[in-house]
Amino acid sequence: MRKEVVIPVVVIIMVAALGMYWYYGDRADVRIVGLDAPQRLGLQTHSQLNITLMNNESVPVNVSIDVKNAFIGTNGTSHPTSRMILTETTYSGNDVSYIKRIPLAEEVTLMPGANTIWISIGYVVVGNHSVEVRVYQNERLIDKGTVIVEVPVPVL
Repeated sequence: MRKEVVIPVVVIIMVAALGMYWYYGDRADVRIVGLDAPQRLGLQTHSQLNITLMNNESVPVNVSIDVKNAFIGTNGTSHPTSRMILTETTYSGNDVSYIKRIPLAEEVTLMPGANTIWISIGYVVVGNHSVEVRVYQNERLIDKGTVIVEVPVPVL
């Protein structure tokens, strides 16, 4: 009777351990260390959101970035940023620095150390807007962050 219980329990524990390793084990150590946007932004003006990502790995890492609510249109709906903007990635380390323009829909290669990505933001409606940034690797969420941008009523 004991062998009939022990074998399925061991199999379940092994499957759970493999599942946890698959989900958590091979993620890169990439974190959002800074989200800098203007606290107040005028109507129909564009500004930029600076995303600072820290790649703590010793090799370059490919990630994809999803930004929500970077552009809010006249009816208050968010427009997809992947079709509207380009990013610039800056890396400086080991006396090397470069800027590369890529579509946000593609993967971004992060070099070891701090990497900065600039993304345009703009709003047509007043209010507080939360810009959500999510970083994915192999379609798995590895970090997320939010910054609030206020668009005040214009003073005449």
